[in-house]
Amino acid sequence: MRRILASRLRAIAETDVSTDFAAVAAPILYVLGTRDRLVPSTVPKQLQAIRPDIELCSLDASHLVLQRKPAEAAAAISKFLVSKARLPGC
Repeated sequence: MRRILASRLRAIAETDVSTDFAAVAAPILYVLGTRDRLVPSTVPKQLQAIRPDIELCSLDASHLVLQRKPAEAAAAISKFLVSKARLPGC
């Protein structure tokens, strides 16, 4: 089991999808936990370097922020979606 997990983590670390990420046409919201010990704190800045228009939402949570803070995450996502809605005639 350890070898499988190590292999999967290595595959994640070695995969570069920055070109694909830059090409995403949709607006992007990144909901992150301020106490996440799995995803390095440098990741948001790296993502902003690729997509300066990315919106960040920091919640006081560890990894799996959507599960740790579901109401707060849902509110942030809803607010983001409403802000990006294109209403007819507007």
